Amino acid sequence: MDRVLHIVQSENTQAALENVTIRNGSVPFGPGGGIVVESASHLTITDSALIDNVANNGGALQFGRDAEVTLVRIRVQNNFAKEMGGRDYGHRSRGHS
Repeated sequence: MDRVLHIVQSENTQAALENVTIRNGSVPFGPGGGIVVESASHLTITDSALIDNVANNGGALQFGRDAEVTLVRIRVQNNFAKEMGGRDYGHRSRGHS
Protein backbone atom coordinates (compact mmCIF):
# COMPACT_ATOMS: atom_id res chain seq x y z
CA MET A 1 0.00 0.00 0.00
CA ASP A 2 1.02 3.61 -0.41
CA ARG A 3 -0.10 7.01 0.80
CA VAL A 4 -3.79 7.73 0.13
CA LEU A 5 -3.61 11.44 -0.83
CA HIS A 6 -0.77 13.84 -1.72
CA ILE A 7 -1.41 17.60 -2.10
CA VAL A 8 1.48 19.08 -4.10
CA GLN A 9 3.38 22.26 -3.26
CA SER A 10 1.86 25.47 -4.55
CA GLU A 11 0.71 28.70 -2.96
CA ASN A 12 -2.41 28.47 -5.11
CA THR A 13 -3.34 24.90 -4.14
CA GLN A 14 -6.54 24.88 -2.09
CA ALA A 15 -8.14 21.47 -1.65
CA ALA A 16 -11.25 20.50 0.30
CA LEU A 17 -12.50 17.06 1.32
CA GLU A 18 -15.91 16.32 2.83
CA ASN A 19 -17.51 13.06 3.98
CA VAL A 20 -14.53 10.85 3.13
CA THR A 21 -12.58 8.17 4.99
CA ILE A 22 -8.81 8.05 4.52
CA ARG A 23 -7.90 4.51 5.59
CA ASN A 24 -4.98 2.06 5.48
CA GLY A 25 -2.36 4.38 4.00
CA SER A 26 1.13 3.02 4.63
CA VAL A 27 4.47 4.73 4.07
CA PRO A 28 6.87 2.84 6.38
CA PHE A 29 9.95 4.94 5.55
CA GLY A 30 8.39 8.29 4.67
CA PRO A 31 5.90 10.91 5.86
CA GLY A 32 2.11 10.94 5.90
CA GLY A 33 0.56 7.50 5.64
CA GLY A 34 -2.90 8.96 5.03
CA ILE A 35 -2.23 12.43 3.65
CA VAL A 36 0.75 14.66 2.82
CA VAL A 37 0.17 18.38 2.34
CA GLU A 38 3.31 19.98 0.90
CA SER A 39 4.62 23.45 1.77
CA ALA A 40 2.41 26.49 1.14
CA SER A 41 -0.64 24.40 0.22
CA HIS A 42 -4.06 24.56 1.88
CA LEU A 43 -6.37 21.67 2.81
CA THR A 44 -9.71 21.64 4.63
CA ILE A 45 -11.23 18.32 5.72
CA THR A 46 -14.81 18.27 7.04
CA ASP A 47 -17.02 15.50 8.47
CA SER A 48 -14.46 12.82 7.62
CA ALA A 49 -12.23 10.17 9.21
CA LEU A 50 -8.51 9.30 9.28
CA ILE A 51 -8.25 5.65 10.29
CA ASP A 52 -5.51 2.97 10.43
CA ASN A 53 -2.75 4.93 8.63
CA VAL A 54 0.96 4.27 9.23
CA ALA A 55 4.10 6.30 8.42
CA ASN A 56 7.53 7.15 9.73
CA ASN A 57 6.28 10.67 10.68
CA GLY A 58 2.67 11.85 10.68
CA GLY A 59 0.78 8.57 10.61
CA ALA A 60 -2.53 10.11 9.53
CA LEU A 61 -1.33 13.48 8.24
CA GLN A 62 1.99 15.20 7.44
CA PHE A 63 2.05 18.87 6.48
CA GLY A 64 4.98 20.93 5.26
CA ARG A 65 6.31 24.39 6.04
CA ASP A 66 3.70 27.13 5.68
CA ALA A 67 0.96 24.66 4.77
CA GLU A 68 -2.45 25.39 6.24
CA VAL A 69 -4.64 22.49 7.33
CA THR A 70 -8.13 22.89 8.79
CA LEU A 71 -9.91 19.89 10.36
CA VAL A 72 -13.65 20.18 11.11
CA ARG A 73 -15.53 17.34 12.83
CA ILE A 74 -12.86 14.74 12.09
CA ARG A 75 -12.63 11.25 13.58
CA VAL A 76 -9.02 10.19 14.04
CA GLN A 77 -8.52 6.58 15.06
CA ASN A 78 -5.67 4.06 15.28
CA ASN A 79 -3.01 5.95 13.30
CA PHE A 80 0.65 5.21 14.02
CA ALA A 81 4.01 6.89 13.39
CA LYS A 82 7.33 5.16 13.99
CA GLU A 83 9.04 8.40 15.05
CA MET A 84 6.86 11.51 15.45
CA GLY A 85 3.17 12.38 15.23
CA GLY A 86 0.75 9.45 15.12
CA ARG A 87 -2.11 11.78 14.24
CA ASP A 88 -0.21 14.61 12.54
CA TYR A 89 3.21 16.13 12.17
CA GLY A 90 3.93 19.58 10.75
CA HIS A 91 6.86 21.88 10.06
CA ARG A 92 6.13 25.52 11.03
CA SER A 93 2.61 25.24 9.66
CA ARG A 94 -0.84 26.40 10.70
CA GLY A 95 -3.23 23.70 11.76
CA HIS A 96 -6.80 24.30 12.95
CA SER A 97 -9.08 21.72 14.48
